[in-house]
Amino acid sequence: MKFPIRRFDAASVLQMKESILDIWLAVYSLPPDAASEADIRSWISSLEKRIQKEGFVFVGVQDSQKHLLGYAYGWASGPAAEPFVARLAEELGELSSEWLANCFYFADLGVLPSSQGRGLGRRLVEELMACVKAQRSLLLTHNVPTVASEMYLRHGWVELKKDFKAANNKLYRIMGKKL
Repeated sequence: MKFPIRRFDAASVLQMKESILDIWLAVYSLPPDAASEADIRSWISSLEKRIQKEGFVFVGVQDSQKHLLGYAYGWASGPAAEPFVARLAEELGELSSEWLANCFYFADLGVLPSSQGRGLGRRLVEELMACVKAQRSLLLTHNVPTVASEMYLRHGWVELKKDFKAANNKLYRIMGKKL
């Protein structure tokens, strides 16, 4: 059965925080992430800050009993003075003026393992991008190939930079897509 994907406001996201965390743990406790207890605490505290970001968009899919099966979210990339945007600009170098202007930062995609392999991740990303009013989108994904990174490449995302060191000291690829 194909469940509809819908947009949720910030208040709804906070109400679903435990369900979102359950999916996050199911996805990010596996390699190559192997999230630590510190990663989990950091993610929980960051969610409340993230929903307040300008241009925040969250889409999710629930089954017929309203159990969350997957989500995708992000926000407008923000001003160059924002530390993360400044780091992206530095890493992207000459590409930064093209990719960071009028940009949406695609922060996270999570699908319960029991619901994976049926195109739900792709549908979530497509719906999220349909809600965005930007010309481009950026995301971080692992340096090593994953199911998600391969999906992004198949659907028009391009690798812009490898070996971006994130706050957790793990290395990621910066990928972009023109919307």
